[in-house]
Amino acid sequence: MNRKLREWQYDAVAENSEKGCHASSIFGDVGDRRKLVVHATRQTETHKRIKLKIDAVPAIETHDHLWPFDKLPGYRETKLGKGMNLSSIWGNSYWTQVGRLTPWQPKMEFDDWWKDAKDDWDNSRATSFYRYTQIALKDLYGVDWDRVTDAQAKELDRKIFENDPSRGHD
Repeated sequence: MNRKLREWQYDAVAENSEKGCHASSIFGDVGDRRKLVVHATRQTETHKRIKLKIDAVPAIETHDHLWPFDKLPGYRETKLGKGMNLSSIWGNSYWTQVGRLTPWQPKMEFDDWWKDAKDDWDNSRATSFYRYTQIALKDLYGVDWDRVTDAQAKELDRKIFENDPSRGHD
């Protein structure tokens, strides 16, 4: 394949990616020219078949570093005092290495943070730390983070804050 064609292919794929297309590319001969065919991979039978198999795997391979409660770096100053909250959970995970998390300001109200933060996870769902946090939030609090509503997020934030062991709870 000549260099010009390869550059054209990369440009075409990048252009579609920038438009938000989750697409794969197939390059085929059309007479003396090459044609780029783009299709949405999430709609293909192959994608659906592979996703079913991956979703059926009962284990997630990952690790984390567990801190003593009195040394946790995630404490936030809220209107109710110092404690862990939803911003803490995400802000002290590996998430911040690949994605933007709306900063929590001291004594901030959850609703003020959430109105900007709620879309921060749009492009993160395939990361292992997103997946294991999503599973933990579902197991511990019954919240499906992939489909969380504003009201559920606010209630989850409250529960995390109230269940923080550093606040004197068992």
